[in-house]
Amino acid sequence: MSSDGACRWSREAVVTGPGIAVLSTLPSVRPRLRMAFDESPDREGLFAAPVDRLDELRDVLSLLSVFERQTTRACVIANDGSFDPWRAGPVERGIRQIETPWFSDALLPQNIAFHYQPIVDARTFEVIGNEALARARVDGWGIGPELLVDAAHAHDELLALDEALRREAIIKSAEYLRSGLKLFINFFPMTVYDPATCLQSTFSAANSLGVPFDRFVFEVIESETYPDAEQLRRIVEAYRSRGAGVALGDLSSGSASLLSDERFVPDYVKLDRDLLRRAVEGGRPGLYAGVARLAQDRGVAVVAEGFETKAEFEFCLELGVEYAQGYYFRRPMSEPAVGSLAGRSAA
Repeated sequence: MSSDGACRWSREAVVTGPGIAVLSTLPSVRPRLRMAFDESPDREGLFAAPVDRLDELRDVLSLLSVFERQTTRACVIANDGSFDPWRAGPVERGIRQIETPWFSDALLPQNIAFHYQPIVDARTFEVIGNEALARARVDGWGIGPELLVDAAHAHDELLALDEALRREAIIKSAEYLRSGLKLFINFFPMTVYDPATCLQSTFSAANSLGVPFDRFVFEVIESETYPDAEQLRRIVEAYRSRGAGVALGDLSSGSASLLSDERFVPDYVKLDRDLLRRAVEGGRPGLYAGVARLAQDRGVAVVAEGFETKAEFEFCLELGVEYAQGYYFRRPMSEPAVGSLAGRSAA
C-alpha cells in the first residue's frame, strides 16, 4: 500500500469494532457499498462493516468484476476500533480473518495435536513410517488441517503455522521415534525463504530428543504452487545435510514435471489420490503408470497414497509400487502404527 493510501485510512477512519474496514476509490464500487453500509461524507470511499453484516458484504462482492474486487481493500477492525492499514488486503481475506478468531490460539503448543497414518511396505505389510497429520483444539473445538491452512493464509501466517507444526510434530512424536520407524512431516516450501534460518527450530527440536535425523522424512506439500525449483533444491540439501529424507507429496499431473528437474530428486514421491481414482475407476491408468515409472527410473521410491479398495491396491502392486498409505490399511489415528498390518485391510 502506498503511504498516501495509508494516510487516507488512518486520518479519516473513525469506526468502532469489531468489524472490517473496506476502502474503494472506484466510482463503480462505492455506490454499491453505500447501499449496504453507512458512509460519512468525509471518508471518501471508506466503509465499516460490523461482524453481523458480513453476508451483506459478500453479496456486494458477488456483484463486482474481477478488477473491482482486486482494487477494493480491507482490514480487520479490532474490538477497540483500531486497525492496521498496512495489513490491508483482499476483502475476502479480511472476512476469513474475522471468521477465524481462534487462529492465534491454535498455534499454541498445548493446542496442537497429531493423528498418524502409516506408510506400509506394499509387499510385506510392515509399517515403515507414519505421517503426522496436524490437528488443533481451541476451547473444545476440533480444527482439521485444511481449516488450519485456510486460516493461516487468511492471517498471512503460513510461516508461523508451518514452523509450529514441524516443531511440535517432532516433540510430540518423541516416544514413537525411538521405535526406529520414520516420521513423515509436512512442510510448505514457500515458507522456507532461507533454509539455514527457517529450519533452525526444526533442527533444534530434533537435536533435543537425540533422535537420528534419518528417521525424519520432510514432505513437500502444495508443490504445484511453488515454481522455484532452485530454492526447493536448497531446502532439500539442508534437510539431507542432516541425514533426513525428503518426499514430494500429492504428486499430480500438474506437479509431475518436478520429477524431470535434475535439480530436485526426492527420496519418495506420493502419487495423488485423484490420479489413482481416475486410473482405476475411470479406466485411464496411463498417467498414473507413467508418473510412477518416471519416479522409479530416477531411483525414487513410490508411495501409493489415498487408496481405499482392494482393486486400487492390486493396481498399485502391478505397477511395482513400493509403499502404500490409505484407508485400506488404516485411517489416521491418535497413536502411530507399528509392526505388521497384514490382515488389517478395510476391504
